[in-house]
Amino acid sequence: MTLRLFDGRRDELVPFAPIGPGPIGLYVCGITPYDVGHLGHAFTYVSFDVLHRYLEYLGHSVTYVQNLTDVDDDMLRTARELGEDYLALGNRNVTAFLTEMAALNWLPPDHYPRATQHVPQMQAMIERLVEGGHAYVAKGHVYFSIDSWAAYGELSRTRRCPASAIRSTSSYGSPPPPTSRPGTRHGAAAAPAGTSSAPR
Repeated sequence: MTLRLFDGRRDELVPFAPIGPGPIGLYVCGITPYDVGHLGHAFTYVSFDVLHRYLEYLGHSVTYVQNLTDVDDDMLRTARELGEDYLALGNRNVTAFLTEMAALNWLPPDHYPRATQHVPQMQAMIERLVEGGHAYVAKGHVYFSIDSWAAYGELSRTRRCPASAIRSTSSYGSPPPPTSRPGTRHGAAAAPAGTSSAPR
């Protein structure tokens, strides 16, 4: 039987075929450990665990990567509220999450990169986006400029509204262009997120 997967861009089931020789790459967005896990996490990761196992059953080698967003606004806010270091908070909740997933017989990822381990790469990416006209800085924040990419919204089949139809909900002073997507904070005072040194 041929494995078919849903292609969000085409909006249909399509036969699965590797894009090249070597292991199949499987990337799944991981948790932000500002709190303990919940059933939504279990549903997501068990679902991809089934895919992982089935690909291996079909004879494929799989390289599974799942990130860990161990620093962001939610992490920093929760740590402040609890009077706890954000890294300690994250480590505690990650340990609990991995213990719970192991109880579900989940195959752990081959690679589990943490956001805090890749801050320089994120800073460089933000700088490239700004320099390339795909993002801009406004009132201490970096915004992605969706007008710079004609294909924006195709994957999610999101319709692009005219600027006049969008009401700004920005609370950061002068509103950004209404077709912009907010990103990370910038500036030295943005706390230990590390992605805060986007170009000024």
